[in-house]
Amino acid sequence: MKGIRSVAIASWRASIRAGMPHEYQGRFLSVRTATFRQAPGSAALRPPADSGVPGIALAGAWTDTGWPATMESAVRSGHAAAETLLAQPAVAKVAQ
Repeated sequence: MKGIRSVAIASWRASIRAGMPHEYQGRFLSVRTATFRQAPGSAALRPPADSGVPGIALAGAWTDTGWPATMESAVRSGHAAAETLLAQPAVAKVAQ
């Protein structure tokens, strides 16, 4: 992990030296608890977007997206839930 951080910091510094506009300059922030390591087997407990009930889909970082429970995972799950609902004939008809 230290290698990745070093590369990110070097890239950031190079961007600043290259004349990055002031409003985009900032500082590098590393938060160790931003993403957690899931326990082995815990992915099997995360439900898919398709709830099995017509007209109802699940969305949230805690659903099965193939990603850890992060903001990115929540966005992906929202897309999966929308796709699940639009694939259902009754919902697709209303959406037209």
